[in-house]
Order: sequence, then C-alpha cells, then structure tokens
Amino acid sequence: MADITTVEGMMNQFWLVMLSDEKNKQGCGIRYLSHMWDKGPYWYIWLTECQGVYKLELSSATDGLSNYDWVAEFNVKYYPHPDEEWFQGLSVFEQICRHSEVFDNQPAKTCGCVVHAGCHSHHDKFSDILEQTGVPNLVLSTDMPPDFFWAGKLIVAYHKEQGTLFRIKSQTRWRVTTTCEYNIPGFAGCDGKTMVEGEIDRDYAGFEIVQFLARRLLYGWSVFHTYPVRKVSFWKGKGVEFNTDGVGLETVASSDIHKILADYELKYFDKPLPELDDEDIASMQSIN
Repeated sequence: MADITTVEGMMNQFWLVMLSDEKNKQGCGIRYLSHMWDKGPYWYIWLTECQGVYKLELSSATDGLSNYDWVAEFNVKYYPHPDEEWFQGLSVFEQICRHSEVFDNQPAKTCGCVVHAGCHSHHDKFSDILEQTGVPNLVLSTDMPPDFFWAGKLIVAYHKEQGTLFRIKSQTRWRVTTTCEYNIPGFAGCDGKTMVEGEIDRDYAGFEIVQFLARRLLYGWSVFHTYPVRKVSFWKGKGVEFNTDGVGLETVASSDIHKILADYELKYFDKPLPELDDEDIASMQSIN
C-alpha cells in the first residue's frame, strides 16, 4: 500500500541520484537541497537560475487511484529574494515577513542542516548563502499562515510499468484586492502599512512559478526512470480572485485571470497513461 512514506522514499532516492552526478545536478539546475519534516515531509530546493528558494511539500498520497500505483499531491511555495520580480507580487504581509527576522536564518552548524538535512562541520561550499539561507527559521515559522508564499499544486501519478503523469494546478495570477482601508501591523522588527480601498495586495504569478520548478523536475524524473516526456496537454478555465477587508477573503470571478492545468506524460512507450480523474478538466477548455 502506497502512503506518505512510500512517496517520500522514492523522492529521496530520486534526489540522491540527481545530486550524486554532476551532469544530472546541472541538468536539474539544483544548487542545494534540504529534506525536512514538520507535519509531513518537504524539501527546500535552491536552483541555479533563481535567487529564491522553493518548498515542495508532500501533502497527501494514495494508492490505486485511477489505476496508478500511487498518486501524490505536493504544495509548491516559493520564497523569492527581495531583488526578484516575483517578490513584488507578494502581499504586503508576505513582504514584511520575508524582510523580517523570520528569514534571518543561517545554515546550521550541527545535525539537521537546513542546506541538506545532514551532519557536517564545514560550510565553505555554501558560501553564497552563509548570510541568509532564504528559508524561514524553523522556530519562528510556526506562526506563519499556511497560505503564505503559496503558488500552486503539483500532482505526481506513478505507474511502475507504464510511466508517470505530472500535473500542475494553479492560476495565471493569485490576486487579492482590498475593499476598505485597514492597517497591517508590523512584526519581527519590520514596520506595518496602511492599505487603501481598491489597492492590490497580492498578485503572485502562480502557474509561472510552479512550472519553472516542474520543468526541472521533469528533466530529472526522465533521467531517473529512463523514459522521456512524450505528451504535454494544457487546459484553461475561468479563474478567481479575492477581495479582503483585512479580516477575511471573498472569492469572486475574474475576467482576466485563468485557472491552468498542465499534464506532462513521461512513459516508456507512446501509449496513453491511465486517465487521472479531475473534475476541473470537465469544465475547462483545451489549449493544446
């Protein structure tokens, strides 16, 4: 029976193969990797082509769904560097958090290193993140809202004999607009801000951010299982945005934001993989 441990084990085996060979590591664009565990397993991923850090969080796993050996769902979060364009799309609260002592986090010098979750005594090879790792402090992050820095979902459906389906689920933007004036308090050494009616508080490039990571994972998964990406499919549907009064969120239909689903089929033969049930696809338009 597949469970969280099964998926976690395969993911760790995958990462080990990628990191143990310099060609594979460069192909995936990985600088560093850290395997962590909180309420469940997750991985911090430092890529060579961006300044921020990805968090790939395994949220659920099940076996026998849609005739796959197992199907796993991951939350994808991205902690952008303040100099990156994606940082400007974060909410004010998220930006304050990113600038605060929550992210004043250096590589550990004992077991449980935030760079590779192992024991070591030298960090010379991590000289580019000695001042700040770019990930939240383990203790201070416990009070951070779970939707902070969230970009979308990555679903991995694995069939041992046939191949793997990667599915991205996100939106073109994750936008939040204020409906009245309210104050956002400062915290952890950072000043707050007064929001005004009609101001956009968040406009995060969800699908773009998730796809940036997924494409690098696809390269590695193809090498790891020795089968290529043989088919790519996209669906587009009406998206939503959110209004906030500083307390709660109201979901409203959007005229310029789209929900996006993208499927990448990696398989041994040019034969269809099992269909992965998804109610969203029934109401979306194919854009292949």
